[in-house]
Amino acid sequence: MTESFSRWLRYGFLAFFLLIVTLLILSVRPLPPTFFKIGTGGIEGAYYQYALEYQAYMQSEGISVELVPGAGSVETLDRLRKGEIDFGFVQGGTLDETADNSSLLTLGSVFYEPVWLVYRSDIEAQYLSDFQGMRIAIGGTGSGVQPVALDLLAANGITEENSTLLKVSAIAAVQQITLDGVDAAFFIVSPRATFIQDLMLDPGLKLFDFSRAPAYAGRFPYLSNVTVPQGLFDLQANVPSTELHLLAVTAQLVTRSDVHPNLVRLMMREAIHIHHGADWMQAAGTFPSAAFTDLPLHSEARRYLREGDNWFESNFPFVLATFIDRLIVVLLPLFSIYTIFRSILPVYSLNVQLQTTRWYTTISAIDRHIDTMTLEETEHAEQQLDRLQHDVTHRITLPFLFMGSVYTLKIHIRLVKTRLEDHRAALLRQAQTSATTEEST
Repeated sequence: MTESFSRWLRYGFLAFFLLIVTLLILSVRPLPPTFFKIGTGGIEGAYYQYALEYQAYMQSEGISVELVPGAGSVETLDRLRKGEIDFGFVQGGTLDETADNSSLLTLGSVFYEPVWLVYRSDIEAQYLSDFQGMRIAIGGTGSGVQPVALDLLAANGITEENSTLLKVSAIAAVQQITLDGVDAAFFIVSPRATFIQDLMLDPGLKLFDFSRAPAYAGRFPYLSNVTVPQGLFDLQANVPSTELHLLAVTAQLVTRSDVHPNLVRLMMREAIHIHHGADWMQAAGTFPSAAFTDLPLHSEARRYLREGDNWFESNFPFVLATFIDRLIVVLLPLFSIYTIFRSILPVYSLNVQLQTTRWYTTISAIDRHIDTMTLEETEHAEQQLDRLQHDVTHRITLPFLFMGSVYTLKIHIRLVKTRLEDHRAALLRQAQTSATTEEST
């Protein structure tokens, strides 16, 4: 094989290899999208405020995020099932077990959301059953407040038959409780929510103490027992004046199973950044957590909680780290194939050279003896070359990379055959000249 052909072979294989790598990169794992949607619930709640932080972080990574407000967790779950959003903050205990939830996965729980029952200060209430017959705001339709409130009230014998249960939003409930439009109102929201702090500082209102919180938590698995320490909302005014017992659900980040796994990892990175620290009602490191969830944990979320960022994610921007990750997935098997090919190629090349050497032995022997051949020997040699050319053309099968050797062989056969034809023509002229001379004598 000539040096130029060997060079062409190497470069050709390299180009082919790079083409295959590119195609595999694009097909094995598509690039993550640069736009997605997060369901946030009402704009007055903590979900929306946290979603703004996620949005700002994603923007820094070159990804646009649209926040989709709504009535609450029930609506957010419905939007996820329909594929209208990609991620959503969802309150624990709101999953409809009768719906098709097979496409939903959780990224884990991210923070506690206390169940606040605010009521007028002129009402004396030790147990929930003391609110029977009163006007109670239980959250709007589609919110996560309503199913929890109904569970708690029903456990204490309070129903729509013996009490006035008002299905109103958090904003409407705040207005009505401050204007005596209702006697009590349920809220499920972070203590950082401004309207909760305002309600706690209103002297005309009180916060219900769930003194039997452990019993509720035991009866309803989605509830946890938390405490509001004395002076949490105002140390100077000492609000609340005593430690109170509350129930809490956990907020979860929920996604669809078809969302790109790299987006899940990016959301997990920001979830740890936002929710890992200590907060008013949680110790540092409590969240994000695989506990307190209603749905199966996404495999990428589980891996991220266990391992964190890989080396590429820690040292490169998200888009570049994603490309490198996909490149490695493709290159590892291809490198193995390339190594095997590199070891096989020289052996196969040697086999081709041995075959061509055998053919060239015949061609060379004919070429060396052309000048001394008789007419009969010349015709026999031509027949040999015709058979050889037929075999090379119709019976020899070589890969495309080695076809150069075949065409070179054909050229050499043609050259030797041309010499044979010229030699035969010379012999015929010589014989004709001799015959003419004999006749003249």
